[in-house]
Amino acid sequence: MLKKLTAMGSALALSLSVAANVQAAVSAQEAAKLGKSLTPFGADVKGNGKAVSTGLGIPDWTGGIQKKDIPKEYTRPGQHHPDPFKNDKVVFTITAQNLSKYADKVPEGVQGMLKTYPDTFKLNVYPSRRSTSAPQWVYDNTKSNA
Repeated sequence: MLKKLTAMGSALALSLSVAANVQAAVSAQEAAKLGKSLTPFGADVKGNGKAVSTGLGIPDWTGGIQKKDIPKEYTRPGQHHPDPFKNDKVVFTITAQNLSKYADKVPEGVQGMLKTYPDTFKLNVYPSRRSTSAPQWVYDNTKSNA
């Protein structure tokens, strides 16, 4: 029993040491795209070209929410963030009855929920936003780490 535990412990230590030395990296060409054709976090700047008003459009990323965009109700750090899109209206709703129309856009697990609870589970779809932003030092460090 002791030999088996020692062997298992050795195998675990070896696998952890190998895993610790494996790092993900991007090429210099990909890193150079950050902040240009890619957002500072690596997503495509360009949207999908469909109208956002359809609920299926993804807009271009234009820098996300900036300080000038923060609602007046947000007055102090640590306060719950107010909804910057509180006036958005539902564009359409996905239900078990119309799921086939949107099945290629709904994950399998969510499709299962719609089928399991057809009378109570639904997906309200709102206009898409690309509101993610961060301070410049985060962008700089992300690019440096890339």
